[in-house]
Amino acid sequence: MNFKGGEIEFSGVKYSYQKDETNSEILLNDLSFKVEKGIHAAIVGPSGFGKSTLFNMIFRLLDPDQGSVSIDG
Repeated sequence: MNFKGGEIEFSGVKYSYQKDETNSEILLNDLSFKVEKGIHAAIVGPSGFGKSTLFNMIFRLLDPDQGSVSIDG
């Protein structure tokens, strides 16, 4: 994977997961943000907030139900 500058953009991301056989839970709903190259940013929050989910989406370990995640466009 070659990165040009490292800009990360989440655009209209929706992600849900299956809690049990009959119930799913929406974790992210219409999330949009951009971290431009050269910027240091942190995502903080309580357990279950979705921090690991965001990280996993950046590295394509998870795909959003809707929207897009891009690195350098």
